[in-house]
Amino acid sequence: MQQNTNDIQNIAEDEISLKELILKIKDWYRFLISKWLVLVAAGIIGGAIGVGYAFTQKATYTASLSFALEDEKSGGGGLSGALGLASSLGIDLGGSAGGAFTGANLLELMKSRNIVEKALLNPISVNGKTQSLAQYFINFNELNKNWSEKPALKNIARCV
Repeated sequence: MQQNTNDIQNIAEDEISLKELILKIKDWYRFLISKWLVLVAAGIIGGAIGVGYAFTQKATYTASLSFALEDEKSGGGGLSGALGLASSLGIDLGGSAGGAFTGANLLELMKSRNIVEKALLNPISVNGKTQSLAQYFINFNELNKNWSEKPALKNIARCV
């Protein structure tokens, strides 16, 4: 019985009335008003440090580009080829489980072509030599050696 009365007294001591709450808020308000000069000075000094840091730091930008490749699933028969052709046009005939280049995904990839073109034609520096990302890919894979034999593809490397 003694413990129950102690618990009730502890709960009563923890409670605060609305009047006491308003008085505490007024006390804090008066305290902050009395220290206004210190608060304003700290704000100005902190702001000056922040502005100085922002002006001295050089901006760093990071970009990334992802390519999605899909492996062709070879089925036994001519029907899989027709289903693959229909799937590439965004028509799902139920013959395949789908993939990255079907339906809505294909439309999203078509919309992003401009972004991919800009990325591939953007100049990069490799070993001190400035060239486009597409040109670097062509040179790295030595694709232009095969192109020199074909008149239609002979000048394509110059365009990139």
